[in-house]
Amino acid sequence: MDNKSVRAEEAVLALSTLGDLDGAFAEVEVRNPLGNLETNVLFAPVTAPMRRDPRFWPLLAKLGLADYWLKTNHWPDMCDGPAMADCKAKAAAALTQAPRRT
Repeated sequence: MDNKSVRAEEAVLALSTLGDLDGAFAEVEVRNPLGNLETNVLFAPVTAPMRRDPRFWPLLAKLGLADYWLKTNHWPDMCDGPAMADCKAKAAAALTQAPRRT
């Protein structure tokens, strides 16, 4: 996608909706280091396939979200209830695999 004509969030939503998870993850990788992505897009209903992808938790670690959630114990809605233990384990595991955001 042309990074100048489409907002990052729109690109991620569109690519995920179309089933192009490789493209959606690539958009996040390209745009977030520039501060051009609102990470709440990762938790929209249409990006649910991204959340089921094995690249999701390492991405959250890279973005600094996994570390933040572990330190503050403030978790996203996807981790409510029985999912909390799984989220904590996945966040901790992802932090050992992905370089942390500086």
